[in-house]
Amino acid sequence: MKQVLFKYRPIKFLNFYLSESRQYPSSYDEVSVELFKAFEALHFGKIDDDFFVRIAFALPNRIAKECNGFLKYSMLECFEFMKDQKQLKDFLSARQLKSRIELIDLKSPLDIMVERDLAEKEIMESFK
Repeated sequence: MKQVLFKYRPIKFLNFYLSESRQYPSSYDEVSVELFKAFEALHFGKIDDDFFVRIAFALPNRIAKECNGFLKYSMLECFEFMKDQKQLKDFLSARQLKSRIELIDLKSPLDIMVERDLAEKEIMESFK
């Protein structure tokens, strides 16, 4: 597991910061079943990337809302290992889980976020 430190201002107009430390997995060996189910839900569009970030880093809603696009991008980049087909197969067999994710369509959470953002941008451009 790797560690990340979140620093935030609970009251915007005060120059006072709080910090919270969180751990996140660096390989499928460290992924919990709950996180995998969140990944699967993200893959099928049942949750958005904001909700996935909240689950993956066990963040309270108030902190997750503060994450801008670049920060969210950087956080999702930590999960690039999730698009590794061999690791996913090993993970599923070791935990005796079934998944609806097709290995050929396997994407990382970051890939999913970028695809959705681009699709939204195309839709917005079509209305201009």
